[in-house]
Amino acid sequence: MPLRPAQAAGEEPRVEAAKPTPPPRWVPELPSAPGVTDLSFAELLAAGRGGAIDYTSKAKSLEGKTVRITGYMVRQGQPTPWVTLLSPTPQSLHEREYGLCDDLPISTIHILLPKGPKLFLPYNPGPVAVTGRLELGGREEADQRTSMARLVVASGTNDPVYVVSHYVQAPPAPVSPPASTAAR
Repeated sequence: MPLRPAQAAGEEPRVEAAKPTPPPRWVPELPSAPGVTDLSFAELLAAGRGGAIDYTSKAKSLEGKTVRITGYMVRQGQPTPWVTLLSPTPQSLHEREYGLCDDLPISTIHILLPKGPKLFLPYNPGPVAVTGRLELGGREEADQRTSMARLVVASGTNDPVYVVSHYVQAPPAPVSPPASTAAR
């Protein structure tokens, strides 16, 4: 039997190991909304010249327009009335213990709710889609944090849309057949 190039004389045939199956990924199911542009956290900020953080061209073009961002509500020990924080990953704050010494991502967005009888949104641990007018630029907020971006939720829409989500399992990786001893 002729030897394959990757197989030297007297060596066992090489069998490629099966690649691990990638973990399932979260895929949001959101209805389309006329006049609303979906914006992801990855499309909000980017590294600029010299490593400085700057807004992406897409975010700049959407400033002042209605956008929808999907993220996670930040669990707060002492929330500020009519303000909710939205982060790309689940986060919890402990203001009594650490004050403003937290490790929120720079892309965390302040959700400014209309003044009304509802002071706070009920916390939801899952992904949430929020629609509002996008504001950019550093500004000190009512919670004494500096925000880089804000979503101003329109009056009368004091509730976010809770996202219906499901997991998409990647197809299983092909399995190599076991090495045959009869090939010798």
